[in-house]
Amino acid sequence: MKTKTGVFDVINVSLMIGMIFIMIYPIWYCFIGAVSEGQDYMRGGVYLWPRKFTLNNLQSLFFEPVILDAFSVTIFKCIIGTGTSLLFTTIVAYGMTRPNLKFKRFYIAFIMFTMFFSGGMIPYFILIRNIKLYNTFWVYIIPTLFSVWNMIIIQSFIRELPSALLEAAKMDGYGEYSILFSMCQV
Repeated sequence: MKTKTGVFDVINVSLMIGMIFIMIYPIWYCFIGAVSEGQDYMRGGVYLWPRKFTLNNLQSLFFEPVILDAFSVTIFKCIIGTGTSLLFTTIVAYGMTRPNLKFKRFYIAFIMFTMFFSGGMIPYFILIRNIKLYNTFWVYIIPTLFSVWNMIIIQSFIRELPSALLEAAKMDGYGEYSILFSMCQV
């Protein structure tokens, strides 16, 4: 069966190809700069392909100790920070979904208040300095252990789980932590 290509399809495909070029070209231009000889690149006129190809720039980048340290901090921050933040936020979110939590309304109001009103950048810096986190790796981990917005999202997930699942887990002898961690595997 032969399909008809309309004017809309031609314009649509042309616009999409243009958008792809607009989004990919800056990345390509950065790559060209990375594999071009420095003096030649500084003269200008390098747009689509390097005139003098070299890998010295990339070699100096990936074997520079300062850059390797920055990469390791980034990787550890992502792994440790994401894992601990997910753990702490999930524990709080699960606790907030429990109907028998005492002072639940106060906790929710307190947590929501901190989401909407913060002290600001200068008091935050003073706090970080006073608790001796300034210029340490833990400044990336400890302040981000809990996220109110993520707690709201995790609470929504937990509330959508069937109540029969919770009842079945209690009948099987699961405690609160066992229920929490088994629900997270769902």
